[in-house]
This record gives sequence, C-alpha cells and structure tokens, in this order.
Amino acid sequence: MSSKRHATVTNCAAAARHTLRGLTLAGLAVAAWAQLPPPAREIPLYPGTAPGSENWNYAEKTAGTPGNPQAQNIVRPVLLYYAADKSKAVGTAMIVAPGGGYRTLMMSYEGVDVATRLSQMGIEAFVLKYRTTYVPDAPAAGNRAGAGAARAGAPNRAGGSAPVAATGAAGAGAPSSTGGSPVAATGAAGAGAPRAGGSPPAAATGAGSASTNPQAGQNVRELAGADGQQAIRLLRQRAAEFGVLPNRIGIVGYSAGGGVVMSTVFGQADGRPDFAAPIYAAGMNSNPPPAGAPPLFIAVAADDRSVGFQGSIDTFGAWVKAGIPAELHVFQTGQHGFAKKGGGADRYLDRLEEWLKLNGWLTRASQ
Repeated sequence: MSSKRHATVTNCAAAARHTLRGLTLAGLAVAAWAQLPPPAREIPLYPGTAPGSENWNYAEKTAGTPGNPQAQNIVRPVLLYYAADKSKAVGTAMIVAPGGGYRTLMMSYEGVDVATRLSQMGIEAFVLKYRTTYVPDAPAAGNRAGAGAARAGAPNRAGGSAPVAATGAAGAGAPSSTGGSPVAATGAAGAGAPRAGGSPPAAATGAGSASTNPQAGQNVRELAGADGQQAIRLLRQRAAEFGVLPNRIGIVGYSAGGGVVMSTVFGQADGRPDFAAPIYAAGMNSNPPPAGAPPLFIAVAADDRSVGFQGSIDTFGAWVKAGIPAELHVFQTGQHGFAKKGGGADRYLDRLEEWLKLNGWLTRASQ
C-alpha cells in the first residue's frame, strides 16, 4: 500500500472513530437526561431574548453521562418547576442553582435531585438553568490543536462540579480561601494556574473575537447573576400562581451556582431572596452584608481544594457581626461537590431541612 493511500485510510479510520465516539457520547447524554424526572413546567425568565444574549447564535446542548447529566451553552435561561404535593405544600418556594464552573450545569445531584427533595418537604422547587460560558463543539479528528484549552475548566472528577474561581460579584478580587489557590475569573478560556488534581477554571469573560466566540467581551458571570436575580423577581411577581407567599422565596446554589446565589444576595432588593443557602460556593468572603440581607445557611467541606473553606467562614462571621441569622457547617470531609462520601456532608440536606424548619419556612403559610 502506498504511503499516500495508507495515510488516507488512517485518516478515514480516525474520522470514523471520532464520529462513533461523538455519537456514543451524545447517546449517553440523551440517556442521562431521559433518567431525570420531567418538570411540571418550564418557565422562561424573560419574555423574549435574554438581555445580552442577542448575538448568541448557537444551540443548547446536553453532555455528561447517565450518572451525571449536564447542560451546556445555555442561551435561553429558564426555571424548571418541580411542584410540591398540594397536601404537603407549605407556601414556600426555592430556586436551585446547579454548579459547573459557569461552563456546565450539573443537572442531577446539584439540580433535579435537590429540587425533588425540596418538593418532598412541601416546597415549590425551581431548577435554574442560568446562562453559561460558550463551549464549542469538539474539533474534528486530525484537527485537535487547542482542544486542551477548549476543555479547560470542564468537570474533572466523578460527582463534582468544575472548579471555579473563589471570587465573584460579592467580592471580586478577594483571595481564595484556605485550602484553595487563588485563580483568575476572567480572561482567555482556561485562564488561571492549574491546581493539584484539577483542571484550570473556566473563563467567566468571553474571549477571542465575535467570529470565533459569540460571547466575546461579555462577562458571563454577571449575566448568570442577573439570571438569578430575575428568577427571584419572577417568582415574587407570580407568587400567587404557584401558591407561595412573596416573602418566602429562597435560593440554594452550588459552587458556581453558589456564586449566583451570592449575586442575588448582594444585588438589588427586588431580586434578593428571603433566605439563601450557598453550598461550597464561589465568591464567599468577609464583605459586610447589604442592608436587608437574608439569613444564610452555609455548608462546605474542610478538604475542599477548589474554593476552600475560609471564605464560607468569613461570610458567616460577617453575617453574625451584622446581627443577621446564619448557620455554618464545615464538614471534616466531603471535598468539592461533596463527592467524597462517608462524612457528615452526605447528609447536608438533612441539616438544611432542620434550618428551614427552625426559621418557619416549612410551616404551612396562611394564604
């Protein structure tokens, strides 16, 4: 066989393997989503195109595995409604903001699974699909230059969100907490030094030109935070429709989704929750809470090497100093995403339920 023909056959085989792999991954992603219980309704956050997304000319896509379904390239932010049984409904709503490095949304253990548990408590639960950083399609076989950069910030361990910067809208520029190295939140895709055992974080600002990245020059972290605030506003405006009181709307978020939570906490009053639960959240620091800040439930693991634990302690201290109710759990083990099992982090939702009950949000409201 001539070298030219051999090269052609080799390239064809590689392309076929790439196509098969792509179809296999796509099939796994579809299978993963098929296993999630469907929402009662899907509720758009905005009446038309989300402000700032007018030039995002790409489609949302599924990713992940059957055990870890994910969503990417969110252009149209929505709430997925998981209703409480009417016989158990207490008149409280909670938004669930999944993590994933502002690049991916972990739709099961940081999304639908949490919403299901909340609905069993009698809470009207809404999974927030907020806008995320653009993830281009994988390069074709034979054209893989730069593929590593395209993957930077993607989830790198089973059962855990992609690591994210330890800074955010609530405290941009603050150093990361003990146990996690400081990393950049903006810049080119994959900016920031890699940490032991982890990929670099995803960029929160669209890099490149408009011809290669529809988000060029935009701060996607800010847009995600705006989506969180809009979700609060929307539920407050339509509270009666969902059988909840407008002063009983909370939010829980994980990792980057915890950054979204803190954006709502420090945002404008009309988009601020009545209570919030940042879980191993990005953006935690010692900044004093704003006037009218809500009570907080905070949980993190002492061995979290992505966002660390000190920021959570600092936020708790700032709330206590301001005389605002707060509860903090620093579990001995659990790592980021509470992926390491066997410790108290396995039952953090039990602790959250106790806190909700203590503060009256699980007591049936008088409509």
